[in-house]
Amino acid sequence: MKVVIFGGTTEGRQLAEYLIQLNKKQKMQTIEVHVCVASEYGAQVLPEAEEIKVHIGRLEQADMQEFLQEVQADICVDATHPYAVIVTQNIYRACKEADVPYIRVRREAGDTVEAGMLMCEMGHAESRNLGDVSTGRLQQVYPDSIHVEDIQAAVDYLKGVTGNILITTGSKELKAFTQIPDYESRCTARVLPTQSVVEACTELGFTGKHLICMQGPFDLEMNLATLRYANADFLVTKASGKNGGYDEKCEAALVAGVHLVVIGRPKEQVEPVMSLAQAEKYLSDMIRGRKENQKNGE
Repeated sequence: MKVVIFGGTTEGRQLAEYLIQLNKKQKMQTIEVHVCVASEYGAQVLPEAEEIKVHIGRLEQADMQEFLQEVQADICVDATHPYAVIVTQNIYRACKEADVPYIRVRREAGDTVEAGMLMCEMGHAESRNLGDVSTGRLQQVYPDSIHVEDIQAAVDYLKGVTGNILITTGSKELKAFTQIPDYESRCTARVLPTQSVVEACTELGFTGKHLICMQGPFDLEMNLATLRYANADFLVTKASGKNGGYDEKCEAALVAGVHLVVIGRPKEQVEPVMSLAQAEKYLSDMIRGRKENQKNGE
C-alpha cells in the first residue's frame, strides 16, 4: 500500500512514525510511505526508515497531481500546517483530479485555541469581558489578549500601538510586519535556523538582535527568556494548537505581563477532516482491509 503524506514538521512526522511501527508489527514491509515537505528542515525532522521516501520542494497543484499518479498512491494524507490554506486546497484538488482518496489531518486545537477562535467569530477586539465564554485557565490567559482574523489585521492593530513586539508567526509572512512604524528597532522575529530563512529575514531588515533563529518546541521558560530578551510588550502568535506550542506562549505572555496578539485559525474548506488519532485508525483499518482482501483472493 502506498501512502502519500503532505506534511509539516509535526503531524506529518508523527503519522510517518506510526506507519513505520505498523510495518514492524506486521514483520514485513507492506506500506510504502512518500512524505512531501517544502524544505530541508522538514526533511531533517523525519524518521529515517527504509519504507519512507522523502520528497523536498514546493509543489503546485499540477505537480501534486502528477506526483500522485507517478507513485500510484492508494491514499493521500494532508498533514500540512493548519494555516497553509492554499496548499491544502491544491492537495485536495490534485487528489480529485488524480482520483486518489484524500483525508485532512487537523491539528487538535485545545481549549485555548477554541476559545480564541470563538472570540474572533464574536468580533471582539479584546477579550476582557468573555468570562462566560472562557473556562478555567482561559480566563487567566486571555485578559490582555487581542484576537484577529489574519496577519494583516494583526499588523493593522500593531500599527496603532507603542512598544516592542515579538513575532512568532514564522518567516513566510514576515514582510507584512514591515508596515509597522520603526519596525527595525521595535520588532524581533523568532524563526527557524535555516540559511534561506535567515537570508530572507535579513533582506526585510530583521537583523542583529532583532532576529532570533531557533528550532522549537519552546517551553514556558524559553518563551519567557525570549520575551525578556526582546523587551517585548506584545507577543504575536498563531493559534497553532498544542503541538505548535501555543499554550506555552499564552502562559509566558501571562507570566510576563505581555499583550498577546492571536491570529485565528482559518476554517477548513475540505473534507473529510480527522484528528491524528482518527487518521491513524483510518489507515490501520484500510491496511487491514486490503490484507484480508488479498488473503481471500479478491
